[in-house]
Amino acid sequence: MHTIKDSIHQDIEVTDFEVGLIDSPAVQRLRRIRQMGFAHLVYPCATHSRFEHSLGTMYLAGALSSNLGFDEKTRAELKIAGLLHDVGHFPFSHNSEVDNYIKEKLNLDHVDISAKLIKMYYKDAIEDAGLSQKNVVDMIRGRGKYGSILSSGIDVDKMDYLVRDAYFTGTAYGLIDLSRLLCTTGFKKTLAFHIKGIRNIEAVIISRFMMYSTVYFHRTIKIAGAMFGRAVTKAFDDGSIDVHEYIRMDDIDLMSCLRKNRSYLAECLDKRRLYKLGSCLSVNDLSEREIAKCAALKSRELQSIEQDMEKRLGVSKGALIIDIGPKKTLEPIKMIDGAKLLNLEEISEFSRSVMNQEWQNWNIQFLAPQKYQRKIGGANKLFLEYI
Repeated sequence: MHTIKDSIHQDIEVTDFEVGLIDSPAVQRLRRIRQMGFAHLVYPCATHSRFEHSLGTMYLAGALSSNLGFDEKTRAELKIAGLLHDVGHFPFSHNSEVDNYIKEKLNLDHVDISAKLIKMYYKDAIEDAGLSQKNVVDMIRGRGKYGSILSSGIDVDKMDYLVRDAYFTGTAYGLIDLSRLLCTTGFKKTLAFHIKGIRNIEAVIISRFMMYSTVYFHRTIKIAGAMFGRAVTKAFDDGSIDVHEYIRMDDIDLMSCLRKNRSYLAECLDKRRLYKLGSCLSVNDLSEREIAKCAALKSRELQSIEQDMEKRLGVSKGALIIDIGPKKTLEPIKMIDGAKLLNLEEISEFSRSVMNQEWQNWNIQFLAPQKYQRKIGGANKLFLEYI
């Protein structure tokens, strides 16, 4: 048994087998992928990596399994799923423009790539240990009997990143009583929480809302992310980066490639010379049909709209970025009340109100260099003509 010191969970104990997985190239690559993308441009200490988060998720999967009394095989598989769930992550973590581009071109997301990597590189080691590679992949995909432990309204993935991201940004929003949360978990065909812990669950809901509204959806972080996404998709289009090669890159590889090819947007990010917000559209400005249409726009369609709007607004070619936020879906949180399994929203008006409010964070931003900020002030109204 080995011990890894962690800033959040203190001592994480790992077996020789788990150390072997941790030392594999795919997991070590996660050391070089920032957990929060470009959040460090706003929160300077937010430079922690997917590697640390993966260790934390593995630890919580083990702790939760022990609390629920799962057998040793299931516990071991859940820990491996927690460790490997992000091995297919793209550089700089989530970026909606890049994610959508790759989904359109390859019909893959980072979960699909994680599953492929596990089948290619870890199958023999997992099965030689008497465990099921299929069970591990199903858990990562949120499928099978125990998939909800890694993918549900409150799961071990979210438990770790909310607390970890709050710690490294220096904010107090993501503070969660993890020990109490783990003690109130139950399992009735899905991960659920006992009714006695409802106040703690409500605290998690408000923490999640505050982290998304003030950190993950911080305007400056979103602008930096939109610039990065455009830099990468431009590199895809001009052939300077191959999409298949991109999914194997880490942050260092990618930024080196963008610098080598003299990407203007990458240079702006290096110098923190960020685009400015000219105007925006919120969820209240659009109908459900319009929101659905915006979310369904393909990369080429959006580029065509941008190019036409640039001419009409009188800004140079390539100056306008229309950043459409990802459509966020909230998974249900299950509560155990005696023999009954209930949705949290059914019994907590407070949680229902906060979860409804989370959708208000969605918006469309119209961005350009500072010299064009006034010119794109009416871009929001002009955009409505295209949808």
